[in-house]
Amino acid sequence: MRRLIIYILLLYAGNVLGQQKNYSFTRYTTAQGLSDNIIQSITQDSRGFIWIGTNEGLSRFDGKNFKNFYAPKNDTIVKSNSFSNIYEYKKGHLLFTNYTRIVCFNTYTEKFYSPALPDKPFAWIDKSPKENIFYLSALSKVYIANERLVITDSITLSGKATTGNQLNAFYLTDSLLLLQAYDTVAIYNTITKKSTPLSIAFNLPDKSFIPFFRYYDSAKQQLYFSEYRLGIFRYSLQEKKTEHLVKDANGLYYTNSFVYEIVPKPNNELWLLAESGIRILNTHTNTISFITAAKDNNSSVFNSVAFTSYTDKANNFWIGTKGGIYKLNANALSIKSWTDEFITSDGNGLMSVVKGADDNMYASVYFGKAYQLNTNTGKVNALQHPGNINNWDLFVKDDEVIRTGAGNSLLTYNTSNRQFKTDNSLKKFYPDIELLVLGFVHSNGDVWYSANRGGGFVRKLAGSDTYKTYKKDDGVNSFTNGYYTSCTEDSKKNLWFGVNKTDRLLHWDHLKDRFNEINFFTIKGTENVGHLGINMVTHDSADNIWVAFDGSGLIKYDPVKNTAVNYNIADGLPSNFVTGLQFDNKNRLWISTLKGLSCFIVNENKFINFKKEDGLPADDFTDHCSYYDKEKNILWFGSNNTLMEFDPDVLLDISKEKFPVYTDEIILNGKKYDDTLQNNLMLDPSENNLQFHFTGIDFNKGKDIEYSYLLQGADKDWIFSGVNQTASYANIKPGNYTFRVRAKHKGDNRWNETEQPLHFFIATPWNKTWWFNLLLIAVLALAVWYLIKTYYTQKLEKEKSELEKQNAIEQERIRMARELHDGLGSMLSGIKHSFSAMKNEMTLNDNQQTQFHSTIDKLNESIKELRNISHSIASENLMYNGLENSLRDYCNSMTQPGVLNIAFSALDTEKIQLTEEQAFHIFRIVQELINNIIKHSGAANAIVQLSYNSNRLYVTVEDNGKGFVLEEGLKNKGMGLKNIESRIKILKGKMDYRTKTNEGTSALMEFPYAEKK
Repeated sequence: MRRLIIYILLLYAGNVLGQQKNYSFTRYTTAQGLSDNIIQSITQDSRGFIWIGTNEGLSRFDGKNFKNFYAPKNDTIVKSNSFSNIYEYKKGHLLFTNYTRIVCFNTYTEKFYSPALPDKPFAWIDKSPKENIFYLSALSKVYIANERLVITDSITLSGKATTGNQLNAFYLTDSLLLLQAYDTVAIYNTITKKSTPLSIAFNLPDKSFIPFFRYYDSAKQQLYFSEYRLGIFRYSLQEKKTEHLVKDANGLYYTNSFVYEIVPKPNNELWLLAESGIRILNTHTNTISFITAAKDNNSSVFNSVAFTSYTDKANNFWIGTKGGIYKLNANALSIKSWTDEFITSDGNGLMSVVKGADDNMYASVYFGKAYQLNTNTGKVNALQHPGNINNWDLFVKDDEVIRTGAGNSLLTYNTSNRQFKTDNSLKKFYPDIELLVLGFVHSNGDVWYSANRGGGFVRKLAGSDTYKTYKKDDGVNSFTNGYYTSCTEDSKKNLWFGVNKTDRLLHWDHLKDRFNEINFFTIKGTENVGHLGINMVTHDSADNIWVAFDGSGLIKYDPVKNTAVNYNIADGLPSNFVTGLQFDNKNRLWISTLKGLSCFIVNENKFINFKKEDGLPADDFTDHCSYYDKEKNILWFGSNNTLMEFDPDVLLDISKEKFPVYTDEIILNGKKYDDTLQNNLMLDPSENNLQFHFTGIDFNKGKDIEYSYLLQGADKDWIFSGVNQTASYANIKPGNYTFRVRAKHKGDNRWNETEQPLHFFIATPWNKTWWFNLLLIAVLALAVWYLIKTYYTQKLEKEKSELEKQNAIEQERIRMARELHDGLGSMLSGIKHSFSAMKNEMTLNDNQQTQFHSTIDKLNESIKELRNISHSIASENLMYNGLENSLRDYCNSMTQPGVLNIAFSALDTEKIQLTEEQAFHIFRIVQELINNIIKHSGAANAIVQLSYNSNRLYVTVEDNGKGFVLEEGLKNKGMGLKNIESRIKILKGKMDYRTKTNEGTSALMEFPYAEKK
């Protein structure tokens, strides 16, 4: 940014020299990013952005960056890049003229569009400041539109001059408009809807001279017109009188420039934005001030065509010219300043400023003169005395302003009698010094002096001509430097001294009358700071000593705790070269530096900085020229040749730190998202790469803004981005998020957060949604169920097939058992009976008798064996006597006296009813278990028990044999155990083995069966 310092000299009629005002303008051109240097219109929207209509594009400014918009190629809406008469007609929507058409612009979507207005060539728009009522000027007619841009009425003006000419409407009051078509002028009442022609006597030479309306003074009811060749005219609505204004020294009217706009300012001033630049019209004296550029600038706002102006919400004044846009900071109007009065041929700047007993201010220029500034008139005069040369410092004692400087004499000026006096009392103490550098009045009336060339201190005791001297290494006192230039007194009457030749602070103890030095390299908190010389010292109400350093910033020293705190650029100071310090009545420390002025809010630990762009007339403070007037609450600072005064409360109130912060742009998967106003965005799963651009709006300190941001749902804490205004996130997971951004000025510790955080939701991919997962689980479960079902169906079919085979075998065995029992058994029994009958009929000898009985015995054995085989195939008792009796018979038959005793018992079995197949399977299970006992257990006793309880049939087979290892037995199953398990599954039962080595075996089976009904 190129800063142009414009010094405005106000000239008034007569010989009275008026106070000079120095305004600091900031200039913006295409070099800073503006779309074009020819400015046609300026406005501010509801969010705070400044919009600038230029000859070659539309620009938006946030205090740091320009964002430009142009007519799309071959667009049917925007015919050119020339934008004039800009207004915001509703939040986020701009209205302007573009190539005789009215076009709108959505500032959120950044799209141009056409409003529903008549297809007429519009050239001018004016607006009611209280209501959104727009006056749209067209040929021979003015259309009135409401805040929705709906035409509610129209105005015409009778007369030949209005036919075919542009009829312009200008807002005067809520009920009055001024209408002008060519040279016809009328007042239109918006309530009665009637117009009243004005017969203004311009006394024009001919019809080619046309005065154009430019301004209405509502207080005085005066209309101002401008004519290119004849100058300014003023017409009084009350007196019906016309005045031709502004004559120069030769009595000629000011006519050399066409005025585009007239802007009212305080103190009877009208600023004329003219073809030749800016001029100031004093309406009291009817004189114009010609303003020239500052000496250090080649061009300025005052020698460029000035077209338009705008005052924003913070009272910054913007001027659109042919050479860019200029901003006059609102602070500038609250700061009075003087410059030319202190300019010297050698270029030396202001050294000190003090307030005299006469309420006037006195300032001295380094090795130059001392001046008096009359605080009532603002007039500056050099003190007229031959000795008023080669000054250094000024200090005040009673009615006297005392000058120090070259030589060993003092020059005093009495503000009461306005007399000068030369004081040579220090010559005997400083016979060889070159310069008196310090004069300080102690609260007890003592006056302290210091001089270079090892002069040390001279202390003149109050109320006497007694002096005390303190020298460097005088045997009593020891301090580093031979002289000191700055001094402050704390509440204990102790003095603190500093000088830019040493980094050590010098302390004088009032009670002990002794000096000691503070070496900050040995103080906790500042031991690692690279200290240079001390420019100034002061103290606060708590007796902390504040030290301004030449290169290492500011130090706050606590003498009680012997601790110190260093403040520098990293903490918010504009520069580490601190030249002056002044506390105001609210314990705020004002700090002058080589790069601006700073206010340190001590209790908030916050710096607020001011530079030229913030309204200061100058910002390079090279010396400790500063003063605080407690009675008036006015601060005075000198910067080179410029002396300025201001009320600290007013300046800080104008410069409030709060400013708006916005998420300005969203980039979604590399493409700009159209509507930044829209909240609660619903994004697809693939729309998960986002970039946020954000901005804080501050037209005075926009370059000093720092940012931090937080994406709630992704970030754990705020992310500090410094001056970077972009936050990027890639591959954001599905879910709800809120993007928040905040901003602050460098050195400030208070954040300004956006009022409307951006909420958005990223949908979950369909293959990761809960319903998809539920469906997937259901499908998997169905598939598993199907596989298991198929497996068990096949297994059951196989078991069914096996069972059918077993049943067929069983049936065949039963048939065979019956055949053996009924057929062969009967035949053998018959044969036995036949043989028995034959025995009675036959006479046998002993040998034959023996053989016969042997045959009969074999026949009996065969019949017995046949019965055993028949029982093993199918027990006859089972078929005819039921399971319980069959098992009892079987246990009795399998008992081997003296070897194995098998006991049988049945409990509550009378209620059970078994099918033949069920009984047969249980019988075979018990038969197999008994067979295993006989073959493998070596048991002497076994028990078989049937019992029934709660629809359950329990079968228990136990023995007291040698038992076996259960795991090995189950692992090495024989055909017998497999058959048992197969039969139990067929019966839907279950079996529990219990066995231990040498502790027998127990098999407990459980089968579901219903009771008899």
